[in-house]
Amino acid sequence: MKTLENWMSRAAEPKQLRHSDVAFELSDAELSSERSGSGNSVLRFKAKGQRHNGDGSYVIDRVAAVLLRQDASLVRVQRYHESNKPFVIGDKTSWSHDLYDAELASAAAILYLVETRLLVSRTLLRCELGPVDLIAESATWPIVSKHVEHCDLVHVDVALSTRRGERVDISLTAESDVVNRGHSITAELYLLDGNGIALTSAVASGSLVNGFACEKTDTGIDRATARDIRSIEVRGRVEVTVVSEIGPFTIPSGCKIT
Repeated sequence: MKTLENWMSRAAEPKQLRHSDVAFELSDAELSSERSGSGNSVLRFKAKGQRHNGDGSYVIDRVAAVLLRQDASLVRVQRYHESNKPFVIGDKTSWSHDLYDAELASAAAILYLVETRLLVSRTLLRCELGPVDLIAESATWPIVSKHVEHCDLVHVDVALSTRRGERVDISLTAESDVVNRGHSITAELYLLDGNGIALTSAVASGSLVNGFACEKTDTGIDRATARDIRSIEVRGRVEVTVVSEIGPFTIPSGCKIT
């Protein structure tokens, strides 16, 4: 997160907005104001929008507004948008905040922090496996090739080993550079034969802390089954609340009600 001074140095006209991250993209913004029923000012944001990663559950939980003076000092934090209800990004996107006239009059710029809750389920990784020594007390199971399915929410990697050809230990890592307020993954791991049929499976789950998680799980096998295993597939259920920084924008003088 940037300091308030850096926010002010980056303040631009709303029309200059060109924002894109894993949750959505926004462009061509405008700010306007109107009188609210309570006698305050309603500052309204409008922009063109498009969702990203919207193939699963997708909802905007909260839009917080931070008002700053010209010297970068804080005027107000309004944690929730006016309606206080979830909504989605669309071709025409809008939200608003109820503010005191005096606060809006003394503010030079506004920054929005948008929290988008995403839940998606996808195949993340497929690995072709080489032969493994099923007689040895322990052995690593070689991965001869990997096919990574694109997912800008998380990247995973796996490693396998066996114990006496009776169990498979599976190690899993998950990495992400998404700015978030809560990020977790539940991975379903399938060991497949040459026809893509699952012969055994396991589940691993964890929360990403500072963009990283590591887990280990195992599954039972027998040597006859293990000889037919040719690949492993990782399917992930990813839950994350993405925090998007929109702005800061200079507030047009026409928005200030005196």
